[in-house]
Amino acid sequence: MNSPDSLHELSSNTSDTNNPLRISVVIIAKAAQDSIRYTLDSLRGQSRKPDEILVVVPSMDDGTVLTAREYGVPVEMDPNDTRGSARAVGVTKTKGDIVVFIDAECIAHPEWIKVLETVYLDKKEVLIQGGPIHRTLNLKNASMTKTLPPCYPLRYVNFVPTANLSFRRKVVEIAGNFNERLHEGEDLEFCIRVRAHKIPIALNPAAIVLHLDKTTGSLVKRYANYGRSRAKVLFIHKRSVLPAALVAIFHILLIPVAILALILLRYDIFLIAVGLPLAHQIYKFSRATWQINDPTLSAFLLDILLSYTLYFFFMWRLLQSIFNPRARKRITERKK
Repeated sequence: MNSPDSLHELSSNTSDTNNPLRISVVIIAKAAQDSIRYTLDSLRGQSRKPDEILVVVPSMDDGTVLTAREYGVPVEMDPNDTRGSARAVGVTKTKGDIVVFIDAECIAHPEWIKVLETVYLDKKEVLIQGGPIHRTLNLKNASMTKTLPPCYPLRYVNFVPTANLSFRRKVVEIAGNFNERLHEGEDLEFCIRVRAHKIPIALNPAAIVLHLDKTTGSLVKRYANYGRSRAKVLFIHKRSVLPAALVAIFHILLIPVAILALILLRYDIFLIAVGLPLAHQIYKFSRATWQINDPTLSAFLLDILLSYTLYFFFMWRLLQSIFNPRARKRITERKK
């Protein structure tokens, strides 16, 4: 890891002033004073330097502030202390033509900004794009692939997490900024609004970042939060998230069907009840943007565990909000 002294004024105009596009990188962080060092180091090592970097924190007393200042990176405070509000602050306070988000627990490939910029320059019709997010157990000793896949062909997806998401500022002018009321699920809700305005979301296979996941337990906890946040977004965009609800119901209901079929020795029904969701998981795993670098069997089994964690917590929060008026009120108050 580089020393802070060597990175002083990291966020000042370190890139070529003749660049046709000005690129701003936004990092929202909370108590990330240790992990954000690796993120800032990875930005320092970009072949195409960012024109601007901004860190957004919930409080100026957050330990992240001192680390960012050591690196010469400006800090803004999010007055609402929500993830949606922090991202909205990042968009509003930066000046770049392109806004790029990365998390404080991520490191970017040295060509990350360059490959994003390449697509924006080559294809004016691309307004928003993201890239794969690979998992790593240790940022300090993380191994980043040296040979990148080509940028093209681009794939078009419904959603890319804000750990690796970028867009032209025009997108916010059309679809609006991030929902400031959302504590979680703000990236999913933003992507839904973007697609509602007929803006395709591109996936650039070469724009790779690594995300720190220390343990399987931390991953499961994160996916449980994803499930709960999807239920919240459902109350904002019922039609958009309805397919996700149907998928979750499909997977969950087939579990008791498979168990009952096994008890009754109906192996034909058992194979169907197991085979259908398994086929869906294989398809989903092959197209995942959030994945371990190596698509091994263990990675696939972990993906199944995480998917079912998401399904269960999604349905739990959904049912809770339907039958618990207080829970429903807490969610619907964040619609705007």
